[in-house]
Amino acid sequence: MIKSIAITALLSGTSARWDNKDTDKMNCGRCIRTGNNFCFQGADGMPMSLNSKHVPHVCCKKGDDSCAAAQDDTYSCSFDYTNEEYAMSMCPQKQEKCGSKKEIVFDEEGTEEKIRVFNLTLGDTCTYKIHAKCGAPHFKVDGFSNLQANTTLDVTWAEWN
Repeated sequence: MIKSIAITALLSGTSARWDNKDTDKMNCGRCIRTGNNFCFQGADGMPMSLNSKHVPHVCCKKGDDSCAAAQDDTYSCSFDYTNEEYAMSMCPQKQEKCGSKKEIVFDEEGTEEKIRVFNLTLGDTCTYKIHAKCGAPHFKVDGFSNLQANTTLDVTWAEWN
């Protein structure tokens, strides 16, 4: 039996709110955490390299039935998930901030791997899926002493067999 864990790190502010002027600036994590529907062109959780072009995206206000991206089959949207934590896992993964690995498999008990997250900005997310073929996966969070005032790092996880 493979045991798995998904970890999402989100840098959030204490006063996130919807503002129509911020539509183009609102990234995935901030959009979802404020109760709105984040849609981007591509597959759930796709990696984005430094050289990748800007990914077309939009933050559709909750209840906005006129949001064209939410009706477009080439877009992935957070409202496809019923749970906010799972919706966060669909955010595009910025490799320059989250690293190149999104999934890690441990074949032997006692195996370790460090995941480093760099320069998250408000609303940025990094999600990792860790699978253990033997034993149970776990994680430790450290090294987040440089957060700016009025920001927090939310770390969430889900476990399953």
